[in-house]
Amino acid sequence: MIANAKLLTVEDDTECRAALVEGLENLGYEVRGAPDGPSGLAALEREACDLVVLDFELPGMDGIEICRREAT
Repeated sequence: MIANAKLLTVEDDTECRAALVEGLENLGYEVRGAPDGPSGLAALEREACDLVVLDFELPGMDGIEICRREAT
């Protein structure tokens, strides 16, 4: 585990996102959650993360597009 690691989980399923956030926080990570592609990309633009747990089928913008935009 990386001390003080910041994680972002982008998942449109509310229950799944909540479980991911809770589980990762219980492991000691600082976690943020986003419900769709545009808000996930905005979260990444606001603050760098050490790891992103990303659903590929998201409303507004799919996970592949988020990866493409972050790679440039």
